[in-house]
Amino acid sequence: MINKSLKLQNQLSKELVKANESLTTDLAELTLDNIFDDDLISEIPIVNSVLAIAKTGLAFRDKIFMKKLIVFINDFNSKKISSENLAKLRNNFESDKAYRSKVTEKILYVLDNISSNTKAKILSELFKSYVEEKFNWKEFIQFTFILEQLHPSLIDALHQYAKINFDPRHSDEITTDYSLSALAISSGIGIQLAGPPFKVTEIGIKFYNFGIRNTDL
Repeated sequence: MINKSLKLQNQLSKELVKANESLTTDLAELTLDNIFDDDLISEIPIVNSVLAIAKTGLAFRDKIFMKKLIVFINDFNSKKISSENLAKLRNNFESDKAYRSKVTEKILYVLDNISSNTKAKILSELFKSYVEEKFNWKEFIQFTFILEQLHPSLIDALHQYAKINFDPRHSDEITTDYSLSALAISSGIGIQLAGPPFKVTEIGIKFYNFGIRNTDL
């Protein structure tokens, strides 16, 4: 198990610093059986090496994890990130083993904890924003905690709030209820108002802007 984990960390660090690549296949839409099919793998070189690590003898839970990992890598490598930022990440990985381990361990940990491929794409967007130095590592950790706790219904709710510039004075223009408010509060992105609509916190707004707004879900 330890050797497999180290191999995944090493491979992930290599995949994260590749040049931007875009695939036409939507991996999130593929079934677990299809995504591990040899013919399909041959058409998706960017994930071939990752699948080779743990293709055989995988339990169902392991397959779900590997699919989220593949979706994350594919989505991240399809994004437009400057060569300067990628070079800086590559140099940091090569010169600081502890940093490389910290980053890859965190990504793998979050992928194992999140519940969907949609969240894997959001994690990809968050990491892209981190690489682009839009926020620091401490904030990235905060965002991953929110992502782990985030109820799927809050994604649509945040889109609604963004349309009114997160201004609770226009709360009559959005649909929400007390249960949604409770979910927002428990996720760390909302505070309770007098009525059902919740107010999105500053960290919640940043989470939306850096993780959800530009993500193709």
